[in-house]
Amino acid sequence: MNLPAGTVLAERYRIIERIGGGGMGDVYRCYDHGLEREVAVKVLAEQSDRMLQRFLAEAQAMARLNHPSIVAVYDVGMDDGRSYIIMEYVRGVTIREIDRGAYTIGRALDIVLRVLGALRYAHEMDVLHRDIKPGNVLISDDDAVKVTDFGLARRISDVGNLSQTSEIVGTIAYLPPERFMGKAGDRSGDLYSVGVLLYELLTGQLPFTEDAQDLVSTMIAHVNETPRPARALNPRIPEALDHIIAKLLDSDPGRRFAGAQELIEALEAVRGASAADPAWRSRLPLPDASMQRAGTPLGAAQMERPSAGASEYAAALALMQRGMASGRNGREDEAEQFYREAIAAAKNV
Repeated sequence: MNLPAGTVLAERYRIIERIGGGGMGDVYRCYDHGLEREVAVKVLAEQSDRMLQRFLAEAQAMARLNHPSIVAVYDVGMDDGRSYIIMEYVRGVTIREIDRGAYTIGRALDIVLRVLGALRYAHEMDVLHRDIKPGNVLISDDDAVKVTDFGLARRISDVGNLSQTSEIVGTIAYLPPERFMGKAGDRSGDLYSVGVLLYELLTGQLPFTEDAQDLVSTMIAHVNETPRPARALNPRIPEALDHIIAKLLDSDPGRRFAGAQELIEALEAVRGASAADPAWRSRLPLPDASMQRAGTPLGAAQMERPSAGASEYAAALALMQRGMASGRNGREDEAEQFYREAIAAAKNV
C-alpha cells in the first residue's frame, strides 16, 4: 500500500514522501500539522491479527524507550483501516548507506559503542531488539547515532512464553545461531548481531556467506562453522578487537559477553590502547558484493535448490518448514527437534 504524497492521516499527518519500507510496512516522511514539525510514519502493510500484534508490540516497546540513541515514538493509531506509528524523523543515512571512504576503524567503533549504549538501556528496560543490522542504525546529518525498528522486539521477561518462541524471524545474515535452533534468544543474541555488524564494518565482508545465499546453507554456517578471523581480512584491526569479535560470534551464547556493559568496557579498553596507533585512523575497506544481499528478511530468502544434493536439500527445507509451523503453534521442543534434523540432513547437501 504505497500512499501518495499529500495523503493526510488522522487529519494531522500529511505525507511528503516514502523514505523506506520492510516486511511490516512502509515508512514515510510526514509533516505534523499539530506540532508543526516533520515526523516519520510507519504504516502497516498487512492487517492480519498476527501482524497487528507485532505492530503493537513494536509501538509498545519503542514507546517505553527514552534514549538519545533510540528513535523516539510519539503516537500510534488507526485511520481508515490503516494502522500507523508516528516516530522521530532522522535526517541522514543508515550504516548500509554510509560513505566508507570517510570512515575509519576508530569511527566505526565509536558508532558501535553508541549502538551498544542504546541496547544496554533497552535491555535494562526489559526490551530485546532482535533485528540489529546496518539498515536499522541511522547516522544523522548532525552525527547522532539512532537505533530504529524494534518491530521484532520482545520483552525479556516474556521470552519464556511459548507463543513467542521457536519461530525464526529477523534478517538472515545477522541472526544468532540459537535462533536457527528455535530458541527465543536473550541479550547475548542482540550482542551477536552487533558482532556481525562490527565484523562487516571492519572487513567489508560478512562472517558467514554462502554461494547459494539460501536459508539452509546460512543456517548451517551460523550453527556449525567458525568465521574467518576479522584480522585475517583486515590486518589493521587490533588483535584485542579481533578477539572481542570472535567472542561475540561464538555459537555458544554462554561463551559470549554477559551483557552490553561488559562489552562496552572491553571495547573502550581497546579504544584507549589503540587511539594513538596510525592503523586506528585507517579507512574502512569497501564492502564485499555479498553485503548488498545481506538485508534480505528471512521470510524473503531464496529457496532455490542446488543441483547437487537436491533430495537432501529438499528434506532439510521441509524439516525447517515443519519446525517453523511447530514454533508458531507454541511447540518449542518439537520445533527444536525439527531444526536439529534439518541441520543433520543439510550436512549431506
